Formats: sequence, structure tokens, C-alpha cells
Amino acid sequence: MAASRRVAIYVGPVQEAAAVQLQVDLAMGGVDSVLRRTPADQAADLSLLRPDSFVILSPQNAGSNLTVTELLSRIRESGAKLLLLIPEGAQFPAGSADYLLRYPSTGTAMDHYLYQIFFSLLTLSYRTSFLDRPFRP
Repeated sequence: MAASRRVAIYVGPVQEAAAVQLQVDLAMGGVDSVLRRTPADQAADLSLLRPDSFVILSPQNAGSNLTVTELLSRIRESGAKLLLLIPEGAQFPAGSADYLLRYPSTGTAMDHYLYQIFFSLLTLSYRTSFLDRPFRP
């Protein structure tokens, strides 16, 4: 993520709280980042993606005329790197993501805990790699 000039986090409203701290830390590190909750906002943001962008996507189905497959295709066309966060058993076109993380979905509140754990680990990794270095003028 450090080489990325822009990080777009596309998650649903339920996952938003888990992603907010990562967005804050990215901003502290000087990385332009956006958090888009609705499929309509995600679709509108696609035109801002560039080859040096990084997208974290947990697909949502409701609220947009753009299908998940079209969303994936447009992200790939932009040249942005894509991390896809999906439940086990979800079907997506092969090669649709640079990084894929499948989680064991139960369809319960446990899924929200797994999102929180994932984003907490991602945030900690970013902090220790890029923010917690000793200051050297």
C-alpha cells in the first residue's frame, strides 16, 4: 500500500467502522484514501482510480445499477491493484483480484468481528511498517 498514491476502501455500511481507523492511519502517512459505503458511491468513485491506486473491496449487491462483476471489471481496467474480501463459497471470475481473502461466513454477527479483525491487522501492519519508524530529521 505504501507505493499507492490513493487507497479506495469499498465496503458496506456494516463494515465501515472496521475500516475507519485504517483510513485515518493512511491519512497520517500522507496517503490519499477514500471510504465508500454504498455501491452507487463506489461506482461514482471508479473514474478516480489510477494505475497507482489500491482498492480494498468487500462487494455489496444492493443500491446500484452496476453489478459486482462490472465493478470488478472497471477496477481491473483502471490498472489499480485489488484486494477482494469475500465469504467462502462466493463465486467471482478467476483472476478478478490481485489479492483474495476468503473468510468463513456464518451470516451472523461473527462476520462483523472477522471484518474488524482483518482491518485491525491491516492497520497494525501499516502502522508498524510506515508510521512507527523512529523519526530522523
